Amino acid sequence: MGPAYLYQSVNLVVGVLMVPLLLRYLDAREFVLWAVFTTWGALTLQIENSIQTVSVRRIASAFHAGATADFVASIARARRAYRALALLTLLGVALGGGLYLAVAVQADAGTPWVLAWCVFILAYALNYWFGANNAILLATARVGAFSYIAALSRSLNFCLTFAALWAGKGVLGICASFAASVVLNCTLIAIQARRALPSLSAGLPPTPSRDSGKHVAADVVRYMMFTVAAFALYKGGLLVAASRFSDLEVSAYSLALQAFTMLSSLALVPIQAWLARLVAAIMQGGTALVVRELSRTLVVANVVFAAGTLALAWVGDDLLGVISAQVMLPPRAQLLTIAAAFVIELNLLILINLLVTQQRFGFVKIYLGSVLAAMVAAAGALALGQPMVLSLVLLPLLFQLSICVPLIFGLVARQLGMTPVAFLRSLLRGRSPT
Repeated sequence: MGPAYLYQSVNLVVGVLMVPLLLRYLDAREFVLWAVFTTWGALTLQIENSIQTVSVRRIASAFHAGATADFVASIARARRAYRALALLTLLGVALGGGLYLAVAVQADAGTPWVLAWCVFILAYALNYWFGANNAILLATARVGAFSYIAALSRSLNFCLTFAALWAGKGVLGICASFAASVVLNCTLIAIQARRALPSLSAGLPPTPSRDSGKHVAADVVRYMMFTVAAFALYKGGLLVAASRFSDLEVSAYSLALQAFTMLSSLALVPIQAWLARLVAAIMQGGTALVVRELSRTLVVANVVFAAGTLALAWVGDDLLGVISAQVMLPPRAQLLTIAAAFVIELNLLILINLLVTQQRFGFVKIYLGSVLAAMVAAAGALALGQPMVLSLVLLPLLFQLSICVPLIFGLVARQLGMTPVAFLRSLLRGRSPT
């Protein structure tokens, strides 16, 4: 699990350093333009996350079951899904984002902005075209190779971005740096996947394919609905906040969202690093093994997130002051409220990961209903002139805690053949009562 933590640590450090770097070298207009670029990119990432989550678990299940036909078919379906996303990005997102930039943002139509947007979109499309290789490495217990390459690419991206901004290349330089890191990442990942596939296929006995491509597509769509709702719950509120609150409040809230997003990624490393053990436990049919893996993941994730939150709350602003950042974190009480919201989502995602691995998607309706109710309540609070954190964080947090958490917890308990109380006791002990 060390390489995975290395990558997430690099990702965290680069993310923290990138914010003041952008604020120092970009003027307000360029910063808004880059924010719009990354928002469109983040929307496509919700689809990519859905494809990767479902594909990795399908490929991993076939691989650990020794099912050659299912293994090959799952990889083929993953490739088709990723390439469809690449084409959607290259055509639909390029056009939609370009129109938004021209009309809503009223960006200068000069060559630098158009060229920057084209480079940005091409980089995303290239990444998705070869995205199935990521799924292959993650599904076949090659997390180490994937993590080392991703850490190298992320580091290169930061170094090239710094050089481009220092040279005065602005947003175009950032996009070119991103594209260069994507090319390196795709090339190295493709080499590793190609080397791995012959040995993997040779080690699996021939068994008939039982999986349905239609079922896989339906699972991807269902999981995509979940990821879009999760994205909209707190991060989507930033678009609303920008039009209603001061730049100081919104920038602090945005920085907190970025910080806790990166911290969550670090805390969730066990989901990928221990996926093989979870799949093996499920295939053996032993509830005790599944509960043990789930309990261990929950403990490690929450400890990492809690430690990072405490560090952020006590020394975060001091560190930002050292690097002369013009944006600071929210007041400590607000910061801890945002942290609590992310803790709930963190634990929900771990429980949902088990359901997705078992190909159970009943959680989607529960999650969508809770998020919809939370967003309606948040809209009402904003209409009544309530503060930003109360409206966009505290109210949704209470809805998730009172509706989503107990229902999804109960769903997982029933899937494991236990009552919620027995499941909770088992998690605290780290094993099943039977």
